[in-house]
Amino acid sequence: MNSSFDKELYRLFILDEGPGEKVMSDIAKRLDQLDKLNREQGIQPDDAYVKKQLRQTKSNRNILTVITAAALIIMVIVANSGSVMAAMNKLLAFIPGVGIVEEEKNDILYYMKGKAQSLENEDIKATLSNVYITEQGAWLSLQIDLKGVTEEELFDNSLKEKNEKAAIDILKAKGYEKYFEYKEIEIGYMTSPKISLIIGGKEYIQESGSMGGSFTSYHCSSYYKVELTDWDLSEDYQVKFGDLIFQFQLQDYETYSSAQEIGPTQMHNDISITAIPNWTEDRLRVEFYNMNFSDFDQVYSYQEYSADRNANRPYIRIGDDVVYSEDVNGDGTSVEFDLSGITVTEEMKKQATLHVPIITVLEHENKKIKLSISKNGERIKFPETVEYKHCKMHILDVKKGNEDYLGDEEHLVLSLKFEFPKDNMEFAYFNGMFVNGDGAGGSWEYDKETGIYTLCVTGDMPVHKIKTISFNSQVYLIRDEYEFSLD
Repeated sequence: MNSSFDKELYRLFILDEGPGEKVMSDIAKRLDQLDKLNREQGIQPDDAYVKKQLRQTKSNRNILTVITAAALIIMVIVANSGSVMAAMNKLLAFIPGVGIVEEEKNDILYYMKGKAQSLENEDIKATLSNVYITEQGAWLSLQIDLKGVTEEELFDNSLKEKNEKAAIDILKAKGYEKYFEYKEIEIGYMTSPKISLIIGGKEYIQESGSMGGSFTSYHCSSYYKVELTDWDLSEDYQVKFGDLIFQFQLQDYETYSSAQEIGPTQMHNDISITAIPNWTEDRLRVEFYNMNFSDFDQVYSYQEYSADRNANRPYIRIGDDVVYSEDVNGDGTSVEFDLSGITVTEEMKKQATLHVPIITVLEHENKKIKLSISKNGERIKFPETVEYKHCKMHILDVKKGNEDYLGDEEHLVLSLKFEFPKDNMEFAYFNGMFVNGDGAGGSWEYDKETGIYTLCVTGDMPVHKIKTISFNSQVYLIRDEYEFSLD
């Protein structure tokens, strides 16, 4: 959204609980009157004029804000009611696995037909979530889970040897170079999946992409530069990953006049979330799609781990049972529920409700904490408060750590407390830590009783040489529960 003006217009039509027939009828009458009057008197409406006219609209529905009505009035002046309604009906485009986007800003031409596909062998399981085509090329999303090795085995060996190479050596020995390229770089190893796209018999190699996850579970997004303008929606295309080969066709996307038409939808704090349920014999998978009208840069995830395992996890109420989501794999935009211990009927599915207690949001705001540290590390000057866009961070103390920390005796310990203008917000963590502008390591601890966060920072240097600490972005937690009927 480029402005609050646009933002309000789109917000009005996200949920079906928006204007009812009576409200729309009232607005339509008022618009006809204004249109006629404006043409007769040569009036060019501005914001002040619109606000004045709005007060005469016979509706007490809060969702009809001044800006929303202004948008509707101005649109009717430049177009007839038929074209306005047509625009409303094409506001949203839904691309499964990608998102709900404004149709006029959607640059996706086609996407994979059908549901996600899974293939596996004794070594690996891969799930092709989606392939989508833009004018710039093709993108695909693949979830990868290793079967021939455990997370504990790889982690324990890395910890024992104090480097990632021990885990990479195990993966190579088990034959995973068939699926991945392991490249040694300055800070460790870069793992790249060998995923190719086959179109018309031509094999395209990944141009760029991203991969995240654990030692044994990855979510990959890959880009392919494909110079093709004439896509055949009846043709079969392939994705090749090692000896696993997926076949798929493409389809055009559909448009909707409201997110509620796509799936159960609810909005809190100017963040609309749509939940798409997929029931199988003994499992439920829910994919989340958001439309972010808030001041936050990004909706980040739909659960957060805490000492109380189930405190911040989505859950469903089905029959007499409450079932919490499993640990998230992949990019965190979906959750799964194990229903194997429950006999689920169709009536129970209709009555089931999904609850999302929290969401996390991300804000890109890099502010430097300037420090002055004596050579022995005993005297440290630091700012008492750092003001971010959404909170104040109070620095209670900074001291030199004495105990060994991840093999590095030289580290700082910061005691922090966060103050928010809204009671429903909490600090979750920082993304990307930097010391003197270079990447640094660290860890968090949170004391629920005191509300104090303890941050340990290592900068691969004596602490007295640390001049600044900064963070690439902040992740916040918002406690306003979303509730969805899964019927």
